[in-house]
Amino acid sequence: RRVHGGTMVLLSPDLIRKFGAGAWLSDHEGHVNSLSFSHNGLYLASASVDENVILYNAVTGIQNKIVPSKRYGVSCVRFTLDDNIALTASSNPWDYTLRLLSLNDNKYIRYFKGHFDKVTDITFSCSTHTFLSASLDRTIRTWDIRSNVPHGLLHVANQKYPCVSLDSTGTVFSIGSGNGVAIFDTREFDRGPLHWFSLTTGEESTSTPITITNVAFSPNNRKILVSGLDGGIWILDSFTGKLLTSVKTSWSLGIDSGITPFKASFSPDGEYIFAGSDQGTVRVWNTSGDAICNLISHPGPVSNVLWNPRYCSFASACQSVALWCPRD
Repeated sequence: RRVHGGTMVLLSPDLIRKFGAGAWLSDHEGHVNSLSFSHNGLYLASASVDENVILYNAVTGIQNKIVPSKRYGVSCVRFTLDDNIALTASSNPWDYTLRLLSLNDNKYIRYFKGHFDKVTDITFSCSTHTFLSASLDRTIRTWDIRSNVPHGLLHVANQKYPCVSLDSTGTVFSIGSGNGVAIFDTREFDRGPLHWFSLTTGEESTSTPITITNVAFSPNNRKILVSGLDGGIWILDSFTGKLLTSVKTSWSLGIDSGITPFKASFSPDGEYIFAGSDQGTVRVWNTSGDAICNLISHPGPVSNVLWNPRYCSFASACQSVALWCPRD
């Protein structure tokens, strides 16, 4: 259930089909590579290859401010548990530092150095000060937001595009690993994975290797959503590793295309899958794999689709950002 205009609503196929772009935000001058909602649902931050972070009112779509990052670039942005502070990742080849940014005064609070290539993913714990970062240097690093020294290092040599996701409790995290997903205990990941779940079975196990570009736990932690560079989307049972369903979006762009690989996402109730495509559409399925609809809006490839954690709306992005909400 999601809050919309002060009323609790239940997502359904009919309601999802009524979604339309209520606001069209065309302030970036390059492809948007990252989106993040604040935990209170009131703010949306977007980061682009134009080396700007733009902060919006997530309800009205009005631009609050532009935070330039021309010196460092920005490959990723994530709100912390504090709705006035965000973490940004540098993208320029001489500096891949993570920076804690105060959105009140546009000043950097802390620097997190350690990665030697572009950061591809950041995931925060919902209940602690822990966050994890993944990078093209083929490492996952664990941090405490109160310290600028990494607390742990995990090598992921078999991943072309490292990605990581913490569950809502912050006790375990998942990463793409070969043609599957590895689950680690956050406190004892140096002992190796707790589980490894394959995305392929039988004859598929000898097929072309899968380049995993995103992993995400469902809101109740019972499922894991996996995105692949070829447009493949898989849902696994996070406890047994059973493949529950698989679908596919249209995606033909490579890692070096300059366009961030698409990232599928769960709806807030964990019952629907939303994913962009290289055709400018947002595609929706239920978790049984049944197609719900194609929402047509963008003129270019849509790599980011993200739900607001508090309101019945979501954002999608190509070079512009669309805010979607139900139409009467």
